Amino acid sequence: MVDGIDTTSVTAEIAERAWYVKLWHWILSWFIEEYEVTVYFVSEVVTHPETGESSLKRVKRVFLMKDISKKSQTEIRGKDRNGFPIEIKTVEPFDYTIVKTK
Repeated sequence: MVDGIDTTSVTAEIAERAWYVKLWHWILSWFIEEYEVTVYFVSEVVTHPETGESSLKRVKRVFLMKDISKKSQTEIRGKDRNGFPIEIKTVEPFDYTIVKTK
């Protein structure tokens, strides 16, 4: 007993409701779309001294999103899996790939 509450009965109630919650989330997952957005940012420009050619070094970042409202070469807006807004915005254009996972 903790503060006059029987913890075994509370634990039993949570365990009984847990399968309902899991079932509900499983049914909702049929109707919710999910995307994996991979963005390749330019991290630095490397110039080779022998040839004088320059190449770009890129950094890869992966975002899991459930909604994409705007996509362009300099900006991506949407919501993450928990419903929080995400805005990826740069001055320089970046490369990206969008894969629908669900």
